[in-house]
Amino acid sequence: MNYRPEIDGLRAVAVLPVILFHAGFDFMAGGFVGVDIFFVISGYLITSIIMTELAEGRFNLIAFYERRARRILPALFLVLAASAPLAWWLLSPRDLKDFSQGLVAIVFSVSNVLFWLKSDYFSRAAEYNALLHTWSLGVEEQFYIFFPLILAFFWSVSRRSLVYCLAAAALGSLLLAQYWLLRDPMGAFFLLPFRAWELLGGALAALTAHKWREAFSSRWGREVLTMVGMLLLLGAVTLFRRTTPFPGGWALVPVCGTLLIILFADRHTLVGSVLCAKPVVWVGLVSYSAYLWHVPIFSLTRYAGTGEPHVTVMLFLCFATILLAWATWRFVEVPFRSKSFVQSSGIFKFAGAGFVLFFVFGFAGHLSGGFERLKLTDEHRKVLATAASSPMRKKCHAEGADFGPVGDACKYHGGLAQTAVFGDSHAVELAYALADALRAKDLAIAHFSFSGCVPALGRSLTGELVHCSVWTKQAVDYIASQQEITNVVVSYRIHAALFGDHEGIYPAIPDAVGESERALRWKSYVAALQVFLDHGKNVVLVLQAPELPKRIDEMIMRSREPLAVVSGISREWWDLRTRYVREHLSDIPAAVKIVDPTALFCDALRCVAADDGQAFYFDDDHPSVAGARVIATEVVRFDLPGF
Repeated sequence: MNYRPEIDGLRAVAVLPVILFHAGFDFMAGGFVGVDIFFVISGYLITSIIMTELAEGRFNLIAFYERRARRILPALFLVLAASAPLAWWLLSPRDLKDFSQGLVAIVFSVSNVLFWLKSDYFSRAAEYNALLHTWSLGVEEQFYIFFPLILAFFWSVSRRSLVYCLAAAALGSLLLAQYWLLRDPMGAFFLLPFRAWELLGGALAALTAHKWREAFSSRWGREVLTMVGMLLLLGAVTLFRRTTPFPGGWALVPVCGTLLIILFADRHTLVGSVLCAKPVVWVGLVSYSAYLWHVPIFSLTRYAGTGEPHVTVMLFLCFATILLAWATWRFVEVPFRSKSFVQSSGIFKFAGAGFVLFFVFGFAGHLSGGFERLKLTDEHRKVLATAASSPMRKKCHAEGADFGPVGDACKYHGGLAQTAVFGDSHAVELAYALADALRAKDLAIAHFSFSGCVPALGRSLTGELVHCSVWTKQAVDYIASQQEITNVVVSYRIHAALFGDHEGIYPAIPDAVGESERALRWKSYVAALQVFLDHGKNVVLVLQAPELPKRIDEMIMRSREPLAVVSGISREWWDLRTRYVREHLSDIPAAVKIVDPTALFCDALRCVAADDGQAFYFDDDHPSVAGARVIATEVVRFDLPGF
């Protein structure tokens, strides 16, 4: 196969948007599609090489895997070896355990499966996963376990049917991806059956390229097609969003754009000449190493700080990534591809030794809970033990389409349930703590909460919130209709509902919800309170507890005196975050009693994450059971009937 510099240029078009996307630059909000470009390129190149070798009668499966090992493993092992000590130093045991599991998954080429089970690629939390990007390596390696065998089989049995069979498989994979996107979006994103069509698209391009080029042989035809291809790629990387349903049908945009360029670009087309420019080709040559380095660099930097790094820091890290990538390509990738540097037997020994090393470290990290005993003192462990969620969270907290009848809501500790706790996930620990506070009086608590649910009464929401709005109406109607329920305690993460999460952007003040949508959510919030009052209920509104700049386990781990005060956010930041609600408290009906956790957890300068050996949170925003008990104590002070 002849070298095509425009393919290396296309690799640059793939890797730069991915890097800028993970760096958090909004103008590359769709940069994640760079991986799709890589998939198509990989399918095209690997198929071209295998078919050439089959035609010349020199294809050898062992030699194929040797080339893969030389291409993939040296740079990967270097990045993992550099990342592991930093992960040990920076990460909390919880996150180091996740990192260790990622190492084991990489050894077996199943990191995509692991992250499907544990991650949301588009969540802010994923930005702290130093190995998240290895999911694409898992997809490729799984694909290439069987694909060379399939090509060799059809070559010896029925070459004419190869294209039809691969086309049918690609179409089936695409349709399956679109179907599965509605059932399990992260499964469709991470798993091979829903990504195979992109690699197969590249393979089909390799098998049919001559026919396409004969059909569109004119220069102007190729100019137009390659320009359309580049426009498709530029449109995808700039216009797609984290919320774009992906992959499935939308992935056709970058895949088709890549195929048009692969099939029709060369030095004589405008797009091809740009891609063949030396600086672009140079970036393409180091693209694999750049892809490997950028996520650990970004994620560990984010982890080391207390908020999202400044844009200038992220720009510097982008340049550092490219420089590291060049050094890795020059001194690791290129030498290892030469048999004069490492012979065939040596590369397999190298692979085996590396896999054993990372497996041992990863498995030990998994079994030891992230080397917890080595990283934490007894004081740290004592405080971390109090950073606990409700033991009833899994059983009693509703989510998704399969929530049960609201009348079957959990009731704690038996007896008459005169009090209902209602809200989103911030109501869970409060319900449990309030039930404990009332247990001595033989009074029960009815628990009504729905995960990730914004105030939605009186609205029919769509998308991810469709089930939230249905549940909200059912729950409010049920609570209002139950005469034995005399008290309703309402608790929402209201500031996040009105302005968006702070994760991934702190210390910036979130502002991710439009003004009109914010007004509608606030109106629903107030309306639910009024419905309860209209049905004769005593209503206590618990405002949102202060958020933390990082997860509580990270903050405790970094504290030199964890049994003393562990500070959270500044009071100044929290006052800015809560200004809208404070300015609109007059909208709350006068009969509603209000508990503001700010008064419980903050002084004039700061808010507290833990104190006197008690962690008040179990993540970066949810009060722990210990924190909820502090709030519950204030709720019962109102001495309402049933309290």
